[in-house]
Amino acid sequence: MKKKVLVIFPNEWLAYTPTLLNLTKETSDDFDFKVLTIDDGTYKNSALSGEQFDFIPIHPLIPKVQSWLVNAFGASKFYQLAKIIVLFIRTKAYVGKVDEVIAIDSAGLWIAQKAFGNCHFMSLELFTDLLFKQCDLSLIESVIIQTQERYDYLFGDVDIKTSFIQNAPVYQPSLIKQRDITSKKAIFLGNANARNGVYYCIEAIRNIEDISLTIKGTISSDDRKQIETQYADLLKSKKVIIDDRYLEQDELIEYLSQFYVGFCFYDLSCTDDTTRFNFVSVPSGKLFNYYAAGVPVIGSSLPGLISVKEFETGLLLKNISTEEVLQALEYIDNRHEELSENCLKAAAHFDFNSSVKPFREYLLSR
Repeated sequence: MKKKVLVIFPNEWLAYTPTLLNLTKETSDDFDFKVLTIDDGTYKNSALSGEQFDFIPIHPLIPKVQSWLVNAFGASKFYQLAKIIVLFIRTKAYVGKVDEVIAIDSAGLWIAQKAFGNCHFMSLELFTDLLFKQCDLSLIESVIIQTQERYDYLFGDVDIKTSFIQNAPVYQPSLIKQRDITSKKAIFLGNANARNGVYYCIEAIRNIEDISLTIKGTISSDDRKQIETQYADLLKSKKVIIDDRYLEQDELIEYLSQFYVGFCFYDLSCTDDTTRFNFVSVPSGKLFNYYAAGVPVIGSSLPGLISVKEFETGLLLKNISTEEVLQALEYIDNRHEELSENCLKAAAHFDFNSSVKPFREYLLSR
């Protein structure tokens, strides 16, 4: 009989969390997963179907009340508290019915420890907030995290069994389509906001001829409105294209393979002390998707993107400007085939199935 594994994911964007989706899909022969999470209708979770998902619907008015409270009073934890309460209540229903529990980030860990005690901990974001500080680290059976640096940030000298798993897809080179390298199509993948560098991308290509930018992923109504207003001319000429259709992971790699170059920029001026290290150190999921599609990368010069240098898959820029991006494009023009091949080598190195294997074997052995 398969082990029953409960995953507590305390956020609304499960559909855009490939690490969890890959975990439940690629290890389904060994484990019977149940992913407990919430859905406010914003992030296209309706695209996910199957008995492994337990969605708690959140009325769309609740996030709007949260936004109103923030605008009126400057800060509010109303929505976060509401999410924790409803998740905790539903989590209690699983007590005594599962063999293993995987808690995601600080809120998931707090809920899991209150309901079950011992659990595994998966860190997708780096939060050392009040919830994390209230948790008992001795009750963590094992940790899933991206790098040693991020582990040290959370746990210091505390020694916990650790599996290093990147936010990378399964390596499937057969999904890659032959691209037309004479068509200079650039891609921005992910949550399109200032912090993730989408405005850097648009400004950088504005005055570069013969290149277009596709923004692929989630985009808030505020950011969409700003882009549609500020860059109406670029949208009209299709120099900038917004594509927010949801794609499965396999579809995404095939889709990305048509692009000439992928952007991976971050605007750290839009972060604060509690989030900056997360963005500086994170090995971005979009980066690994570019690799899997054989798409060379132009990114910000940050420690989390160091694999671009290590595998020679593109260039990292200290200053994001039209001039710097233009020079980077010239570099990629001259070495595109080599860089694309290096991307596939990197994708094979970071293959999800290879990196998840030790954790799979550990969980089976318990």
